[in-house]
Order: sequence, then C-alpha cells, then structure tokens
Amino acid sequence: MSGKAKYFFEEMLTMTRVFGPLVRGIVDTSLATVRTACYFLEKKMKRVDPDWLTVPKTYWMPLVIDPVDGSKILADKGMELEISPDLKNKVNEPGQPTGETHVDAREQVRRGTFQQLFGSLNTDVGRLCLSQHQIRNFAEKYRLFIKLEFSDAIFLFKSNSLLLVAQVRFISGTYEVPDTPISRVTRLSDPRVWSADGHYHTCVVIPQQVV
Repeated sequence: MSGKAKYFFEEMLTMTRVFGPLVRGIVDTSLATVRTACYFLEKKMKRVDPDWLTVPKTYWMPLVIDPVDGSKILADKGMELEISPDLKNKVNEPGQPTGETHVDAREQVRRGTFQQLFGSLNTDVGRLCLSQHQIRNFAEKYRLFIKLEFSDAIFLFKSNSLLLVAQVRFISGTYEVPDTPISRVTRLSDPRVWSADGHYHTCVVIPQQVV
C-alpha cells in the first residue's frame, strides 16, 4: 500500500470511529421521534378506540397461525421462560390440535390490567385463548412483525384450569445467533397496571371473530 493510500485509509478509520456512534445515535433518535409523533397524531385524529385497545386494522402482512398439533409448550427449547415458582409447574399442559387460525393484533392505548385489556374484548375471556403451541408458532412466524410494530405481544392461554397471560418479546441477536424470544407468564388476575405511553407499544393477539 502506497503512503497516500495508507494515509487515506487511516483517516477513514478515524472518521468512522469518531462519527459512527454519532450517526447511529441520530438515526435511532429520529426513528423513535417519528414513531412517537405518529402515535400521538393517530390519537389526535381519533383513529384509536377510546377503550383500552385499538380497533382491528390491516397490517402489511396477514396474521395467520399455522395448523399445529398442540404438543409444544412455552417452556420447550427455543424460548426462554420468565415465570414465578408457584406457576412453574402449571404451564406444562399440552393443547389440542388446531387448524389454521386468523388472529387480530390490537395495540394497547390506555393503562390497564390484563383483566381489563382482555375483558374489554369479550366478557367470556376464555374464548380469547390460544394454545401454547399457537403462541410459539406466532412468535416464530411473526418475529419481525412484533419487533417492527410493537415492543411485545401478549396472549391469553389456559393451562391446568388456570387463565394465564404470556408476554412475548425478543432480545436482539446477531448474524450467527438469531433473536431470542422471551415469554413472561403471569396470571390473568395479576393486579399490576400496564403502561400505554407513546414509547411503549404492546399488542394483544386474539383469535378473529370472537369479539
């Protein structure tokens, strides 16, 4: 390498080290700002339901869970599970085989408990349940949808006669190691109130035509 070429190469490396983090920060901040602005603009235009969740809308891809045999549970390999000790042995019940299932994803727009979120859709919340295998299928199939549109996705399911909620989010991976899905499992009756501000986007995934 000639002296001029070496000098130019070293200068480019220096500029990359100095300005690279700054550019990345500007881009990340801009995306977050645009997303927050769009959220509040939607509210201003009254395009969201005044209840806890938005009305159904058409996304850039159809949301369809594949037929599954019901054998997989959330604790199986490939998904990390966050769960309290008293529930650990309550989520080991496989489901029944299910056919192709069309689902809706509704964004949370108002602070509320899980009971309020699901109860606002149907007083018979049991009809809003998916199986653990279906939840896994959605998370695997729509990983990019969850990451690009929302912060996490929540699902209602039943195991050992308990109504439980799975909150699925992803930890960003690398080229060699794919994103890791994490499911936090709590009771539907959990009394905590979940936020719905402009920086945090949660969607509730439910079967279509049950609301």
